[in-house]
Formats: sequence, structure tokens, C-alpha cells
Amino acid sequence: MPGMIFKGGRPFAALGLKGGHVQPQVQVQMIVNLIDFGMTPQQAIAAARFNHIETTKVGLEPEIPQRVKDELARRGHQVVGGNPESFGGAHMIMIHPDSGALVGGSDPRKGGCALGF
Repeated sequence: MPGMIFKGGRPFAALGLKGGHVQPQVQVQMIVNLIDFGMTPQQAIAAARFNHIETTKVGLEPEIPQRVKDELARRGHQVVGGNPESFGGAHMIMIHPDSGALVGGSDPRKGGCALGF
């Protein structure tokens, strides 16, 4: 699932991932990490993810704090783990707003890496 982010009418980042039904969920999580939390592309991709599976069932990666899992359970959600395959695999390139340098990130859940030349 490809995506492109514009800032001030100019391209800011391009991203993509595979992963079936989790694709739009992960894409939003990565964009929020990048823009709202100021993460680098690598940090935005590597951050712990959630996967809404069914009406009240949610998959959480092990890095999600136990207090978050407990609160979701308290609110009626069935909290489950998941294998890395259930959280997608993503890549991203951001154009640094000051220098114009390309900054890449690659999902540690999958094979690959971000390289430049």
C-alpha cells in the first residue's frame, strides 16, 4: 500500500507496506509517529504497533506496556499478541525539510535495510 505525504504543497515523504488488512492501520501509525511525534523514518517504522483484528479483539506487539494492555482489557477488548507477520512490513523515505537530504527507514520485522549513496 503506497502513500505520499505533502507538506506546504511539496513532497515530504513516500512510504509503503505490505500486510493485508493491517496496511491502513500501520500506515496511519507510521504517519502519526513521523509527523505528530517527530520521529525519524526509522523510528516511525520500528515503533511498536497495534492491529485491530475484530470488533473487540486487538493484537499488540510485545513492546506495548502492560499498563496499556490492562487498560484495553478493562475497557472490554480482548488483547492478544501476534507474530511479526501480523503487523506488516514497511519502508519510508523522507525529504529532510532543511537540507533536502533523503532519509530512509526499513522495517526490522522484515528483511531489508535503508541505504543511500
